[in-house]
Amino acid sequence: MGLYRYRLLLENSDFLEIFERFVVENRRITVTKYSFQWQSSNGALKKRWDNAPHHPEIETYPSHVHVANDDVVLPHPPVTITDILELINNDSA
Repeated sequence: MGLYRYRLLLENSDFLEIFERFVVENRRITVTKYSFQWQSSNGALKKRWDNAPHHPEIETYPSHVHVANDDVVLPHPPVTITDILELINNDSA
């Protein structure tokens, strides 16, 4: 088992915090837990994608996205860091 966590400063001064926990079995990496938190330059939450199992009512449980003030939780399929970078790039364009 392993994990990594990064805090990236984006070109527009926003931040992206990345956390993934993973296991390696038969030379294959499987992510078991993730959180990708996108914040504005002043620290306000823009979006957070994660698979914490605290919203069983969501159809994509456990994967979901928190939007803006964290009170809004929406269904979202599982994502990878590549997906997140593409989503942020498209949303910022």
